Amino acid sequence: MSRDSFTDLLSAAILSIDDILDQDTDTEGSRESLPTLGEAIVRLPTIRDTLRAIGKAQHVAVGYSQLPDANAALSNCKARAEVLRDIILSQAGNPEETSGRLERYWNSIKHVAKSNRAGALVQAMIDDIKPLADSRNVTIPPRKYPKKTVRWNDAEEEARTRLEHFRSHLDEFETKPASLKLLQWLCCSLRPLSLDELRWALALDTSSREESVKDVPRKMGFIRNDHALERRIETLSYGLVEIKRHEKNTVAQFIHPSVSDYFKYLGLAQLDAHASSPAMALARAHRRLARECIHCFSIMASPEDIPELPLYSYASMYWAVHIKETEERGLWLDTIVEDLKLPSSKTFEILTHGLRRYKNGQLDILHTLMERRIIRTISLALPSLVEHGVDIDVRDELGRTPLALAARSGHDELVSALRLSGADPDICDGLGVSPLGHAAKLGKETVLADLIDPRPPLHPVWSERDCPPEKQQEEEIKGEEEEESPSQLPHNCLPRPPVEIPQIDPDRAEGSSRTPLSVAASCGNVKILKRLLGTGRVDPNARDVNGESPLSLAAQNGHADIVSLLLGLDVVDPNARDIFGRTPLALAAKYGHTSAVSILIGSEGVDLNGRDSRGRTPLWEAIRENSPEVFHVLVQANGVDVNVVDGEGEPLLVYAARANRHRMVRQLLEIDGIDKNKQDGQGRSTVHNAAKSGDIATLDHLLCHPDIAVDDEDSFGKTPLMLAASRGEVKVVERLLETGEVDVNRLDHEDQTAITLALRCGNVIAARALFDTGQVDLSSRTDDGSTPLAHAVRCKGAEDLVREMMMDPACHVDAADFSHGWTPLIHAATTRDSALMVSTLVDSGGANLRQTDIHMRTPLSWAASNGHKETVLSLLARCDNVEVNRPDFLGRTPLSWAVSTGNMEAAFCLANHQGVDIDGKDVMGRSPLFWAIYCGQVGIAELLLSTRRVDVCPRDQNGLTPFDLIDDLELRSTLEKTVMDWEDRIDGLCFSREPWIPYPSEHGVGDDEFDGADVETSVDNGGSISELNLDGNDK
Repeated sequence: MSRDSFTDLLSAAILSIDDILDQDTDTEGSRESLPTLGEAIVRLPTIRDTLRAIGKAQHVAVGYSQLPDANAALSNCKARAEVLRDIILSQAGNPEETSGRLERYWNSIKHVAKSNRAGALVQAMIDDIKPLADSRNVTIPPRKYPKKTVRWNDAEEEARTRLEHFRSHLDEFETKPASLKLLQWLCCSLRPLSLDELRWALALDTSSREESVKDVPRKMGFIRNDHALERRIETLSYGLVEIKRHEKNTVAQFIHPSVSDYFKYLGLAQLDAHASSPAMALARAHRRLARECIHCFSIMASPEDIPELPLYSYASMYWAVHIKETEERGLWLDTIVEDLKLPSSKTFEILTHGLRRYKNGQLDILHTLMERRIIRTISLALPSLVEHGVDIDVRDELGRTPLALAARSGHDELVSALRLSGADPDICDGLGVSPLGHAAKLGKETVLADLIDPRPPLHPVWSERDCPPEKQQEEEIKGEEEEESPSQLPHNCLPRPPVEIPQIDPDRAEGSSRTPLSVAASCGNVKILKRLLGTGRVDPNARDVNGESPLSLAAQNGHADIVSLLLGLDVVDPNARDIFGRTPLALAAKYGHTSAVSILIGSEGVDLNGRDSRGRTPLWEAIRENSPEVFHVLVQANGVDVNVVDGEGEPLLVYAARANRHRMVRQLLEIDGIDKNKQDGQGRSTVHNAAKSGDIATLDHLLCHPDIAVDDEDSFGKTPLMLAASRGEVKVVERLLETGEVDVNRLDHEDQTAITLALRCGNVIAARALFDTGQVDLSSRTDDGSTPLAHAVRCKGAEDLVREMMMDPACHVDAADFSHGWTPLIHAATTRDSALMVSTLVDSGGANLRQTDIHMRTPLSWAASNGHKETVLSLLARCDNVEVNRPDFLGRTPLSWAVSTGNMEAAFCLANHQGVDIDGKDVMGRSPLFWAIYCGQVGIAELLLSTRRVDVCPRDQNGLTPFDLIDDLELRSTLEKTVMDWEDRIDGLCFSREPWIPYPSEHGVGDDEFDGADVETSVDNGGSISELNLDGNDK
């Protein structure tokens, strides 16, 4: 499709979419039926405006050629159509996606066409646009479109005929004012008017003084009968308005969209003798509607009259919108004070009720007008409103006054009017910000000037810059239209009542205790700053709640021009500190503003090493925030201290290394005079921190300097090698060992060596690197007497290392510590999953299985109490060297410990081991069964009873049974029942108390000799009898 043909298509056919959207249809949701591509074409604001402009231009240019701008409008229409063509083509990039979109678009257009009687033009539009898809290689499935041609062309022709007849009888029109009023309501109403609303709109007269709503129906012009009203409307409009009935309402509308366009662009100007142009006619129409909407409020006595006034719903929603439409066309409502009939309070009561009904929150007339940006009307009527008692300082729900809203929006003329009318400029909103603060924050220079020194404005109705000369000539027209009041305000100036103007303090702190000067400095508003400084009434060193001055705020936000401007003032303190002690230079460095830092460094009197409350300088802040540009600028400055120490005693170089700032560390090391071995409050140097954090890059750079100490101790006696070993930094350990300047056997304050720290923290690989040097002293002991081997046996996967360590003559496998007397074997027994380590100690090192600790507990006792089943089995497998019934200082055996700690599997292994004393009692006379019952271990009790070798009713040395010590009655009952049940079964079998053989078949006892086969011989973890084996593996 060529560009010209597509332009013609949009100029003629797309008009149907505009008509579809404008028409009032019987089918609900027709507007929403345009999906996907239809939305992209119609609903986007820019494209929608383009379409409507095209359609309206076509109406004017084609239908009414007598207009002087018809050719220009048509040219503009085609130019905008070309832009729209490019937009549509850009959306057709994906052929498959575009195919689906166009298909849905055709169906939706068909649906809209049926509901809007636009089939003929839409069919032509579809036929013309299809080649566009073909040119983009998009295949559209054939669709059957309605062949029936509806009466679109006939309706348009009928509308043109009636318009020609109407224009030919304009001079003979006897009811011209009434026709003008009807057509103004229909053209400018913001939604279709119902018949009841139009009845009241035609009857209202702003020049009359109705006392109440009840007086209006008594007037001669009020038409009660619907049929008579319809005839009246048809007569006044010469058949150009039709009544359309819907299920819920009956509305009046033009017979065709082209009729509406005619009156908007030409007809109203022909009917209105005081309008010099169509734009003037529309402005006067909106002004009439605004006055009559306000008139609805003035004739109501109370909100109870709302149901009797059908037009109230429309008036309360759109009265302010009509005022806005009036102002946008260069005219404004200069009779609003008379229309409100001040000083009566009834109008305001009704108006406020409507605002609360249709808006959230309680609003007032001033805020409502300002919300719609109706500035000229407010400025014109403000003095009279104030004179009649309107609160000029009323607040909205956010605490904002009209002056604050005007300052935020930048309406300097309204700001002056409000100030001259007595508005209080010091009232703050809910956030504590005054109008002056808003102006300073948003950079409204003229607003700020008017707040400080308001200027009296003149308010001509027409302004030379707003309207052409023909509009200015309207003021010279003699005579007033019927609704205008002779008492309206003069047009040349605004009467000013004698009002005392409150003085404003430009240095008043607000919000976060910031003055307007501080706000301007923070936001970077140079013009505002200069104007405030020019008043001579502001303090350039004022502090906010955080102690920040304007210079500090400008520096931390990077406003270099403001920083330079403030530093040029002799009274400004260049080292002003906030509550944290930070100077402007420190704030600029903290937030990485290089230009501001450069300006501050080059200024006289700036302290380059100013410390904050933590003792940190600007250079420190640059390192902390990782700002290499700022760091470079500060390092190059003369007088910067690179050996500075913060309040915690940490040097700058140490902090940079700890923060992993590699480039900065390298630059600092190249500076002459820096102390490379300076230590922090814990005695750690840069090497210590690099080793601790595993920063191998920084460490390599440090080791390149010959004066670096690599084996110094910190406050805890730890060297860099110890810190790296304890952290498992293997590469650092290897790099330090390569220097040959470290002592691997050096002791810290707890007598720990590097390998002890590595093993204590479970770092086997680092320990291996140390051990492979062949210089490690394995006989060294810590302050509690533990050896490196004692720590190694607790490490997972260290069996090979332990085996090699035990080959060293200096390694003592049974060396006990000083605190508990634990040997490496006991350490292994107390560690989970250590069966392999126990075997390594016993088999490879010959560890003593019978050696006890200070509490006379053996490795088996500790393994049983900790429930390590595999370790228990490993130790029991060496029964020749293990004393299975060895009591500790409390007389408790390994079985007693397993039972009392509730370790079922360990108890099972011990109870089924030959030679274990089932009834071995401790010093209190308590047997394992006693402990099982006393501790509530039902499953273990069943396990012990199943052996048939226990005393079923054990008593301690005081003659008490375990049941006497149980407070839980339910648990006691359960245990008593369990014991009694097993006692009966044992008595029935008549077993003697001889040693029990767990597996008769292995000892030559036949199955027929074992009559107790019904007695189960093992228990599971849940407490019921099941099957376990002595190998430690579940079946």
